[in-house]
Amino acid sequence: MIQGIRMKVFPRSEHADAYQTSEALLKDGKTAPFMEAGYYSSYNNEPLHFYSGESLVAIATLLLGEEMSELHKLYVHPKARSAGIGLAAAQMALDHLFNAYGVQQVIVDIHGDSQGFWERVVEIYAERAVVIEPNCYFLAPGQVAQTHYPWAFDS
Repeated sequence: MIQGIRMKVFPRSEHADAYQTSEALLKDGKTAPFMEAGYYSSYNNEPLHFYSGESLVAIATLLLGEEMSELHKLYVHPKARSAGIGLAAAQMALDHLFNAYGVQQVIVDIHGDSQGFWERVVEIYAERAVVIEPNCYFLAPGQVAQTHYPWAFDS
Protein backbone atom coordinates (compact mmCIF):
# COMPACT_ATOMS: atom_id res chain seq x y z
CA MET A 1 0.00 0.00 0.00
CA ILE A 2 1.35 3.42 -0.98
CA GLN A 3 -0.34 6.65 0.14
CA GLY A 4 -3.38 4.72 1.33
CA ILE A 5 -3.92 3.17 -2.10
CA ARG A 6 -4.57 -0.59 -2.16
CA MET A 7 -3.90 -2.71 -5.25
CA LYS A 8 -6.12 -5.67 -6.11
CA VAL A 9 -4.71 -8.55 -8.18
CA PHE A 10 -7.16 -10.95 -9.83
CA PRO A 11 -6.91 -14.67 -10.52
CA ARG A 12 -7.17 -15.44 -14.24
CA SER A 13 -10.72 -16.75 -13.77
CA GLU A 14 -11.80 -13.22 -12.73
CA HIS A 15 -10.06 -11.22 -15.49
CA ALA A 16 -13.17 -10.76 -17.63
CA ASP A 17 -15.17 -9.39 -14.68
CA ALA A 18 -12.25 -7.15 -13.68
CA TYR A 19 -12.08 -5.71 -17.21
CA GLN A 20 -15.84 -5.05 -17.15
CA THR A 21 -15.40 -3.15 -13.89
CA SER A 22 -12.49 -1.26 -15.47
CA GLU A 23 -14.70 -0.33 -18.42
CA ALA A 24 -17.34 1.02 -16.02
CA LEU A 25 -14.71 3.26 -14.35
CA LEU A 26 -13.57 4.54 -17.74
CA LYS A 27 -17.15 5.30 -18.81
CA ASP A 28 -17.86 7.08 -15.51
CA GLY A 29 -14.78 9.20 -16.14
CA LYS A 30 -16.05 9.87 -19.69
CA THR A 31 -13.20 7.90 -21.30
CA ALA A 32 -13.43 4.36 -22.67
CA PRO A 33 -10.35 3.40 -24.72
CA PHE A 34 -10.34 -0.24 -25.77
CA MET A 35 -11.13 -1.95 -22.49
CA GLU A 36 -14.00 -4.17 -23.58
CA ALA A 37 -13.96 -7.64 -22.01
CA GLY A 38 -11.79 -9.95 -24.07
CA TYR A 39 -9.85 -7.21 -25.85
CA TYR A 40 -6.55 -8.49 -24.47
CA SER A 41 -7.40 -12.18 -24.78
CA SER A 42 -4.75 -12.74 -27.46
CA TYR A 43 -2.02 -11.48 -25.08
CA ASN A 44 -0.92 -12.85 -21.74
CA ASN A 45 -2.33 -10.05 -19.60
CA GLU A 46 -3.38 -9.00 -16.13
CA PRO A 47 -5.80 -6.31 -14.94
CA LEU A 48 -5.06 -4.42 -11.72
CA HIS A 49 -7.44 -2.27 -9.69
CA PHE A 50 -6.45 0.44 -7.23
CA TYR A 51 -8.69 1.50 -4.35
CA SER A 52 -8.81 4.44 -1.99
CA GLY A 53 -10.85 3.10 0.87
CA GLU A 54 -13.66 1.18 -0.82
CA SER A 55 -13.65 3.30 -3.99
CA LEU A 56 -12.09 2.10 -7.23
CA VAL A 57 -9.99 5.09 -8.32
CA ALA A 58 -7.52 3.68 -10.87
CA ILE A 59 -6.90 0.71 -13.15
CA ALA A 60 -3.98 -0.75 -15.04
CA THR A 61 -3.52 -3.37 -17.71
CA LEU A 62 -0.29 -5.34 -17.83
CA LEU A 63 0.84 -7.17 -20.96
CA LEU A 64 3.14 -9.95 -19.84
CA GLY A 65 6.27 -11.26 -21.51
CA GLU A 66 9.07 -13.47 -20.25
CA GLU A 67 11.90 -10.91 -20.19
CA MET A 68 9.99 -7.69 -20.92
CA SER A 69 6.45 -6.70 -20.04
CA GLU A 70 4.40 -3.60 -20.70
CA LEU A 71 2.42 -1.40 -18.38
CA HIS A 72 -0.05 -0.94 -21.21
CA LYS A 73 -2.81 1.13 -19.63
CA LEU A 74 -2.86 3.21 -16.47
CA TYR A 75 -5.98 5.23 -15.85
CA VAL A 76 -6.90 7.35 -12.84
CA HIS A 77 -10.49 8.56 -12.57
CA PRO A 78 -10.65 12.37 -13.04
CA LYS A 79 -12.13 12.84 -9.53
CA ALA A 80 -9.06 11.14 -8.04
CA ARG A 81 -6.36 12.97 -9.98
CA SER A 82 -3.80 15.36 -8.43
CA ALA A 83 -3.72 13.37 -5.20
CA GLY A 84 -0.66 11.26 -5.97
CA ILE A 85 -2.82 8.25 -6.82
CA GLY A 86 -1.37 7.90 -10.32
CA LEU A 87 2.22 7.87 -9.03
CA ALA A 88 1.31 5.34 -6.33
CA ALA A 89 -0.56 3.13 -8.83
CA ALA A 90 2.29 3.26 -11.36
CA GLN A 91 4.84 2.33 -8.72
CA MET A 92 2.71 -0.54 -7.36
CA ALA A 93 2.05 -1.89 -10.88
CA LEU A 94 5.75 -1.75 -11.83
CA ASP A 95 6.85 -3.36 -8.56
CA HIS A 96 4.19 -6.05 -9.04
CA LEU A 97 5.63 -6.92 -12.46
CA PHE A 98 9.16 -7.24 -11.07
CA ASN A 99 8.14 -9.13 -7.92
CA ALA A 100 5.36 -11.41 -9.18
CA TYR A 101 6.69 -12.23 -12.64
CA GLY A 102 10.43 -11.69 -12.36
CA VAL A 103 10.55 -9.65 -15.56
CA GLN A 104 13.77 -7.79 -16.25
CA GLN A 105 12.29 -4.81 -18.11
CA VAL A 106 8.99 -2.99 -18.29
CA ILE A 107 8.15 -0.65 -21.14
CA VAL A 108 5.59 2.15 -21.05
CA ASP A 109 4.50 4.01 -24.18
CA ILE A 110 4.18 7.73 -23.54
CA HIS A 111 1.04 9.15 -25.15
CA GLY A 112 -0.49 12.60 -25.27
CA ASP A 113 0.17 14.81 -22.29
CA SER A 114 1.44 11.99 -20.04
CA GLN A 115 5.16 12.64 -20.57
CA GLY A 116 5.56 14.81 -17.47
CA PHE A 117 3.82 12.19 -15.36
CA TRP A 118 6.06 9.37 -16.62
CA GLU A 119 9.17 11.49 -16.17
CA ARG A 120 8.21 11.78 -12.47
CA VAL A 121 7.83 7.99 -12.28
CA VAL A 122 11.27 7.59 -13.90
CA GLU A 123 12.71 9.87 -11.19
CA ILE A 124 11.32 7.54 -8.50
CA TYR A 125 13.21 4.60 -10.01
CA ALA A 126 16.39 6.70 -10.47
CA GLU A 127 19.17 4.72 -12.19
CA ARG A 128 16.74 1.84 -12.91
CA ALA A 129 14.73 3.86 -15.43
CA VAL A 130 15.10 6.02 -18.50
CA VAL A 131 12.92 7.96 -20.94
CA ILE A 132 13.73 7.23 -24.58
CA GLU A 133 10.86 8.88 -26.41
CA PRO A 134 8.25 7.73 -27.08
CA ASN A 135 8.82 5.18 -24.28
CA CYS A 136 10.00 4.77 -20.71
CA TYR A 137 11.98 1.72 -19.68
CA PHE A 138 12.07 0.42 -16.10
CA LEU A 139 14.56 -2.25 -15.04
CA ALA A 140 14.47 -4.92 -12.35
CA PRO A 141 16.21 -4.23 -9.03
CA GLY A 142 19.98 -4.42 -9.29
CA GLN A 143 20.07 -3.25 -12.91
CA VAL A 144 21.17 0.15 -14.21
CA ALA A 145 19.56 1.84 -17.21
CA GLN A 146 22.84 3.40 -18.35
CA THR A 147 24.30 -0.10 -18.75
CA HIS A 148 21.39 -1.23 -20.95
CA TYR A 149 20.87 2.02 -22.87
CA PRO A 150 24.24 3.83 -22.91
CA TRP A 151 23.38 5.90 -26.00
CA ALA A 152 20.51 7.52 -24.07
CA PHE A 153 23.02 9.00 -21.63
CA ASP A 154 25.50 10.39 -24.17
CA SER A 155 25.72 14.17 -23.93
